[in-house]
Parts: sequence; structure tokens; C-alpha cells
Amino acid sequence: MADTSLWPVVVGGLLGVGGTMVGVIGTTIRDVAQQRHDKAKRRADKFDELVAAVYEFGDWMDDYRTRYAFGIENIPKTVSPFVKVQSISAVYFPQFDELIDKLWRASTQVTSWVYYTRHERPSNNTVMAPIPDGFEEVLRPYMRKREALLDALKKFAREEFQ
Repeated sequence: MADTSLWPVVVGGLLGVGGTMVGVIGTTIRDVAQQRHDKAKRRADKFDELVAAVYEFGDWMDDYRTRYAFGIENIPKTVSPFVKVQSISAVYFPQFDELIDKLWRASTQVTSWVYYTRHERPSNNTVMAPIPDGFEEVLRPYMRKREALLDALKKFAREEFQ
């Protein structure tokens, strides 16, 4: 007489379904962990870009001042990298928006002062021509705002990425 018990079929089916479920759950957990890792890495990369853009903007400001305040024309004219600072902050780090806005306002005071006082420079483009009065008064707030932003970025980096 043949064994007509369904237990081997049922147990085999349960093992097959159970194995499939474990595989699906394991794959899902792995995928979620990978997505979190990728998101954290992208955020760290964007933070690096933000810090680099702040320093790049500082260099751009130095070039702008040198070109217009001192009349050194061989410095190439480039587009301000501040848009990069604003866009990265807006998407990834909005907690810095207020400090970035303060830096922007202070930097426009400097660039405006430099632009509108460049006509006071002697027309012979002497490199050592004196800078018109008021430069320190517009530069100091810009430097304070820049340092405040960099300090906040450093503090964030210590807390978030270490």
C-alpha cells in the first residue's frame, strides 16, 4: 500500500515558501541599508562641496577686490561661486541658510564698495595706489560673517561625520 500522506509535500512547500520569504526580506533589508549608506555618502560629498564652495567664494572675493581695488587687470573675470553655496545649502543643509544669507549681504557690501570706489584709483593703474577710505569698514563684517559660517560648518562636521 502506498503512503498517501501529504505531510512531505506540505513541509516541502512550507520550506520553499519560507526560504523565498527569507530571501526577499534579506534582500529588502540589504537594499534599504545600501540606500541609507548611499544617501549618507552623498550628503557627506555635498557637505565637502559646500565647504569647498565657501572657500572658493573667498578666493573669488579676493580676486574681485584685487582686480577692481588695485586695478590688476590680468586676473581673469569669473562667475561668483556663491550660487553653488546657496544651492547646496538649500537642498542639503538648510540649517545654514541664515548664515549664508548674512554672508551674502556682507559680501555685496564689499563688492559694491569696491565697484563704486574704483574710480578713485589713479588712472595710471598703479598697483600700490592707496585704497580709498572705508574699505576696512566694509571688509570686517564680511570677514566676520565668513568666519561665523565656517565655524558653524566645522562644528557640524565634527558632530555629523565623526
